[in-house]
Amino acid sequence: PLDSAQGSFLQVDQPDVVLVTWKRPEVGDGTILRFVEVGGQFSTVNVSSPLVKVQSAWRCNSVEEKRQRLVVSPQGFNFAVKPFEIVTVRLEASPMK
Repeated sequence: PLDSAQGSFLQVDQPDVVLVTWKRPEVGDGTILRFVEVGGQFSTVNVSSPLVKVQSAWRCNSVEEKRQRLVVSPQGFNFAVKPFEIVTVRLEASPMK
């Protein structure tokens, strides 16, 4: 369960990168996350969650096809983003135990 005072399903360490979509994919397994960089900066984004264990993460094109495997760690995954870029990620994860 989330902390009743403050909790989050997902943490994104760059304040100018916003998670705008978290949905089921049109085809296939996992979930789709879409991030938008809104500050006009290049950066590396670290994403983590206290509720799910990331098994794999893929950078996808806009129609959700896997293009590049992302580095996954026990804390989550990361990706590079360009100014004002939209990044689509396919995530396969399981609940934390």
